[in-house]
Amino acid sequence: MKNSAEKPRRRLKKGAVNALQNLAIVLLLIVGIGLSAAGGLLPADAFALWFRDRTQAEEADDGYAPAASPYCIVVTPQDGAHSAVMYSAEELDDTYGRFSAMLGEALGSSHDAQAVSEEQWRSALGGRGVYFDFYNDFLLSTYAIWLGTTMTGEASGHTARRICLAIEDGEVALYYIRPRANDGRYYFRCDTALPADALAAQLGTAVPNGAEFCFERGAGYELIDPYFVMTADTPQVYSASAHNSLSDLGEAEAMAAFGMNSYLAQSYPEADGTLVWVDGDATIRIGTDGTLYYSSRQPEPGEEARLGPAAAIEFGRSIVEQTLGSVSGDASLQLSYMWFDEATESYLLRFNYELNGLPVELQGGQSAAEIMFVGSTVYYAMLHFRAYTLENTTENVLPVDMAASIANSQGGGEPRLSYIDSADGVSVNWPVK
Repeated sequence: MKNSAEKPRRRLKKGAVNALQNLAIVLLLIVGIGLSAAGGLLPADAFALWFRDRTQAEEADDGYAPAASPYCIVVTPQDGAHSAVMYSAEELDDTYGRFSAMLGEALGSSHDAQAVSEEQWRSALGGRGVYFDFYNDFLLSTYAIWLGTTMTGEASGHTARRICLAIEDGEVALYYIRPRANDGRYYFRCDTALPADALAAQLGTAVPNGAEFCFERGAGYELIDPYFVMTADTPQVYSASAHNSLSDLGEAEAMAAFGMNSYLAQSYPEADGTLVWVDGDATIRIGTDGTLYYSSRQPEPGEEARLGPAAAIEFGRSIVEQTLGSVSGDASLQLSYMWFDEATESYLLRFNYELNGLPVELQGGQSAAEIMFVGSTVYYAMLHFRAYTLENTTENVLPVDMAASIANSQGGGEPRLSYIDSADGVSVNWPVK
């Protein structure tokens, strides 16, 4: 049964996000100037080190739009009293707009990365501060560039999906979990120059809403990810519909995104309804379900100038926004995976749909987009064209504690409230990660 409700707006685009971020930066600078006047103020190691060195050489560039945003923000204005923001694009955008400049300042000024215990990490989550969960891990230095700054030092080469800014003894510390560690060091802490008063002022605007991290709940959830956030209220999730959006863009525009000329390309249909276009070394195949496959010759190592990781993400993001993003309806696209192959000098990026603060799962667990390229030359791409519309009704969602209990009884993991786009339509469920 669906319930009537006013549908929310789509997640903010780059310009609107930047406007909120710039306002937060101005406020942060005002506080910082006042304090100053008063006298206060990845993968394997070789891969991570290469990424760190490349990213340190990249400058903060306003042309690098964020390719990912947090799906969960927990604001803790008082020790042990949390206010979780989840399952709403509008609330996530507004909250991230208030704290993103501070996250950027903390990343840019971070130094002296030290491995800490899980108990220290959990203590930081329980104290005054703000926690961000992006659901996928990226280089800290890439987050910094998205937020208009740069990083140096060991931490810049670490990846993280979970980040916390914690007030400790009048200072702000940066904590994060490094999920890809191969040396047993997973939890880290850095000193920062972020003024504690600036962070405290924003924390004070939050009202605790009964949210808890799973590890704070006690017995009954031993097999659930300890950092799964359990909200006190059952999430309100809007119903959605979807359709194949390739025709909304047009085949010529899709081809142009990969440098193919629709007038010069030769085309032919296949028996299963797939349409094929060939233009020199480049081929595009479009299935009846709206999935586009592009392929061309892969450049040899050294043939193309290497891109730094932030530039590579921006390159891939721009292609996805030009194609899928322009006809995705109420959904947006989020970077979900990144890999660099040193031997072939090629990047692999994957993007997924996001709808009103929830990830969208496609049939078979496939990504919305997968792009492989060397330098600025794409040699493989898969784009799954879908447009989503939020309806004026809401879904009956399984309560958070019940979803966690069921997952715990079935082996545990991380329940993740998601839209499920299947042959039967778009539904809402709690797949376990």
